[in-house]
Amino acid sequence: MKIAEALAERAELAKKLRGIRVRIESSARFHEGEEPLEDATVLITEARALLHRQAAIVSSVNRTNMMTELESGVTITAALARRDMLTQEIQLLSDSADKAGPSMDPYSRGRRRTELIEKTNIPVAELRREADALSKERRELDTRIQQANWATDLVV
Repeated sequence: MKIAEALAERAELAKKLRGIRVRIESSARFHEGEEPLEDATVLITEARALLHRQAAIVSSVNRTNMMTELESGVTITAALARRDMLTQEIQLLSDSADKAGPSMDPYSRGRRRTELIEKTNIPVAELRREADALSKERRELDTRIQQANWATDLVV
């Protein structure tokens, strides 16, 4: 099994678990004289089995990611951490540029002489250029991670 297949299975297990939780909620309590739609204890047992399978997959994926290098000295684990950091940095720069840029509020355009002029000391255009460059780096890194996921056998 490849890493990508294990990740797809993990996502499917998470979806099944969400469904089972809903079914447990609807079957856990019922009115006297009625039968529940399903046996909640059976559903709990089924959910536990899925949780154990999910944990085994996550453990194998993590072990494989620590052992597999994308390029010399850069493991998949390190690449995933870099990708997450890039995502947060891109968001930080974009949010900062949005806050410092001109207001899109239609009511703020007609300013009176007595109102204070808003200014910023943040280089909006520069932040947007940096965010764009980091976005490109993130996309390229994500592509390398995905390629490795489809090419690497899962360590069990």
